[in-house]
Amino acid sequence: MTDAPTVPYAPNPKPAEGAPEGRPGPMVADWRQDQVMPELTRRAVSWIKDRRGEAMPFFLYFPWTSPHAPIVPTAEWQGKTKAGGFGDFMAESDWCAGQVLQALDENGFRENTLVIFTADNGPERYAYDRIRNFQHRSMGELRGLKRDIWDGGHRVPLVIRWPGVVPAGRVSGELISQVDFMATVAAIVGAVLPDSAADDSLNQLDLIKGASSSARTRHVHNTNKDHYAIRKDNWVLINAPTGAVSQVPKWFDEQFAYSKDEHPAALYNLNDDIAQRKNLFAEFPQKVAELRADLDALRTTSQRQSPDLY
Repeated sequence: MTDAPTVPYAPNPKPAEGAPEGRPGPMVADWRQDQVMPELTRRAVSWIKDRRGEAMPFFLYFPWTSPHAPIVPTAEWQGKTKAGGFGDFMAESDWCAGQVLQALDENGFRENTLVIFTADNGPERYAYDRIRNFQHRSMGELRGLKRDIWDGGHRVPLVIRWPGVVPAGRVSGELISQVDFMATVAAIVGAVLPDSAADDSLNQLDLIKGASSSARTRHVHNTNKDHYAIRKDNWVLINAPTGAVSQVPKWFDEQFAYSKDEHPAALYNLNDDIAQRKNLFAEFPQKVAELRADLDALRTTSQRQSPDLY
């Protein structure tokens, strides 16, 4: 596959925050992890420039190395923020995103290009340290980090730019899943998906164009086996005594007034409790039963088979 030698992994440079992450394998000699994101950005910008004047539509998938570990901002970005190495890394990421958008604008693609910017999960466990050290909550007002079943582990930003189609400056709190991208993009380009594809994907084109409601009424997410949460309207049911998968420091629960309870599952009303502090399991047994039935059904069927469940 490659002429590069297989070598042990050695952090280069040392992460500004958190643990080093990497694996042994084929590597170019003397490569640096902090140079990967800038190089990917340069190549994306160059790729866009090469298509200037072309009429053929293109698809650019651009996954950053940030904000995943290792947290390695380049030298020119170190110390730029008041949120430590991770804050600096995010500032550099913002700049890289701006370079790609600028390349689209400068090469004539702004008005007819759909840009989708999102993430795959909540912040890593180092976020707890940032609260103590910098008074910065990477998960905002949500509860939970990456892997957790609480919303902080799975709810992520979704930013869409499509001039003339998506209203600029609009903010929506409607329920949408990245699973829906496939059906939505298929609708945009006029493609018909085969019956064997995108079983759980819903067309959200009306929503991103400005409709007030989502095509999706329910969503399921999980991390570990048999550890699920189901969202329906403003309700979330976690089918476990806690939404924690990562270890939550005792000081965090005390500082932010989270209390433990002895219920076998957790029910939250996000309209009144976005931080998921109050477990309503005992107060709304009928809602618990309803959501458990929906969860069982969704685990054994698909949107194509049972569209009313979605």
